[in-house]
Amino acid sequence: MDPRAYLVNAAIAAALGAGTNELAIVAILRYVLPRKKSEIARRIRDLIATDLISPEKMRQKLDEPGVGRLLEHSIDDALASLLARNLPEPDALLADHLGSFDQMLDGAIEALLDEFSCRVAAPDFPEKVVRPFLAERWDALRSRTPRSLMTAQADRVPGFVASWITSLPGSEPLRESVRRSVDRWLARRIAAATSASDLLTPGLVTAAEDLAVSQAPAIIGQLMDILREPTVQNTIADGIMESIWSQLRGQGVMGGIKGVFVSAMNIRRDIDGICRRLPDALEASFRQPLNRDHLAAALRFAVRKGFARGLDDDLRTPEKRAALVDLLLGALWRDDIFRKAADKAERFVTDAFGRSLEDTLLTLGAEDSVDAILDEATARVRRILVHPATRGLAADQLRELAAAWRTRPLGRLDRFIGDDTRQRVAAAATREALEMLRGRLEELTEQSGLWDIVVASIEAYDDAELAAMIRQLARSELRWITVLGGCIGAVVGVLQTFLYARGWL
Repeated sequence: MDPRAYLVNAAIAAALGAGTNELAIVAILRYVLPRKKSEIARRIRDLIATDLISPEKMRQKLDEPGVGRLLEHSIDDALASLLARNLPEPDALLADHLGSFDQMLDGAIEALLDEFSCRVAAPDFPEKVVRPFLAERWDALRSRTPRSLMTAQADRVPGFVASWITSLPGSEPLRESVRRSVDRWLARRIAAATSASDLLTPGLVTAAEDLAVSQAPAIIGQLMDILREPTVQNTIADGIMESIWSQLRGQGVMGGIKGVFVSAMNIRRDIDGICRRLPDALEASFRQPLNRDHLAAALRFAVRKGFARGLDDDLRTPEKRAALVDLLLGALWRDDIFRKAADKAERFVTDAFGRSLEDTLLTLGAEDSVDAILDEATARVRRILVHPATRGLAADQLRELAAAWRTRPLGRLDRFIGDDTRQRVAAAATREALEMLRGRLEELTEQSGLWDIVVASIEAYDDAELAAMIRQLARSELRWITVLGGCIGAVVGVLQTFLYARGWL
């Protein structure tokens, strides 16, 4: 056969093959693709979600060290940038969401208080938390002294206590308060008493006796000073002389004779001398131990006898009771008594500050009751913690702190948070984020509709634009399909011509 027939048939078949392939491509892009666009998009989405970028493959990628380092570095940079900013007050930061923030803050406070209430109300809370804490604090403090627990001003406390006590006599409000207390106490005791001794305990009676004895030197001294006054001495001498003349006048003639001798012997001069020497003689006599003991015994007897007397009815009247209260205050409300109390208090505080807490308890006879004290303290602490007022007080304090914090500028937070802390927070946030992603990848992809973006994007494309994009992306591949169709057509044309020439067709 003529070779030109082979060429013509090959050319015609090649054109048909290339043309049909090109026609098929155009038909697919122009007519088939628009109708199947949604189905193709969903299949692409399913292919990506289940095979190309499946949750398992994403987990494997998240487990790579480089991903964790990159995420941690990003979080650390974000934290460093945030901490370096001069932040305003929280209310300014959340100006558009203050209502939600208030609700969240109130909810957080209530949740915190609920958790606190549940914890302290648990049956095992006292034994597992409160008592071990108190026992631990006791073990740490038992060998400490109050002075070591206080500041450097501890040495001034005894002097301050003494100075405060010595200043009490000048406090009129305190004196009036004591007066009212004594008056109420005295009114109750007088109402049920038959004698003065019923108003006092044996200890107070003894204290009154001691007070009378202790004040005897002062009373004797004041009496001696009075007796040393010339006018007093003259009055005493005049009284003695008047008594002598009155006695002599009652004796008739013999009294007159004696009166002559009294005048002649100038008895008045001797009496004046006795009166001048009387104060010194009495004072010297009082200094003798035996006489002092006799006087003390006489004073004690007089006090007991006075207390044993029946109470007068008029003593039960407010006026008499007020006078008795004034008398008691006059005896007790004296500077020297307060000075003695201040001295004793200063010595007591100094001694107490130098002793360990354990020694103080031993001194008070509590060596066998430390466990009982801890038990009682535990019970009291628990009662305080579970009391409704505690919850209300805690709520008020938390709200006050929150209100103060919300109006205070935050400033640069890196003043308080160092690089090490920031890096630890970033590392912890990275671990938590990766762990959350690993465990909830399926849920996140499903609920977020991540792969639906593929479907939405494909469906959003115009059909012509989509066809042009596919043709542009697969330009070389589509061209070779057309070329391949032409080549196959040419081979078919040559083969067909050969078969006709042989007569096989």
